[in-house]
Amino acid sequence: MIKRFTDNFEEHVMIRCAILPKYPEDYVRDILNKYKPKKILEIGTFNGIMTAFLASFPFVEKVITLDITDYKTGYNLWKKMRVFEKISFRLIKNNKEKAGIIKEEKYFDFVFIDGEHSYKGIKLDYELVKDKTKLILFHDYGSNPYMTPFIQELGNKITHKRIDLSFALMEKK
Repeated sequence: MIKRFTDNFEEHVMIRCAILPKYPEDYVRDILNKYKPKKILEIGTFNGIMTAFLASFPFVEKVITLDITDYKTGYNLWKKMRVFEKISFRLIKNNKEKAGIIKEEKYFDFVFIDGEHSYKGIKLDYELVKDKTKLILFHDYGSNPYMTPFIQELGNKITHKRIDLSFALMEKK
């Protein structure tokens, strides 16, 4: 039997119910196992649970995660999950600083966008990363009133949508 990410620590009830219910976790796991990214950018850290999940894969070498708020809850989780060394959390003050950090990096194998939840913010995040990766996973598709129209504007650039799971995947060939 395959152990689930959330089975590995005591907070599993909170995570399963509030943050990573079964199917979204499986969907993201399938994507990561298929593409085996080494270097990941996460825009929007929040409490660090998704960050820990992304870093928990053995082939992932580095997760750079950006947020405007330092929730601090992620640090203990990352240490407990033994992924702290793989994670580079960057507290950003504004979009200019975010753009600078992203510009510093040549390439990301995978980008997870779950940051600013405005149309302007989603579009900016996309514009900042679109030429730095072949894989972008957008969160909140179908549940965010700004994300869904933006995904529709991308049209056939989006290769897979799961409105029931709130994800849209863009894979460049």
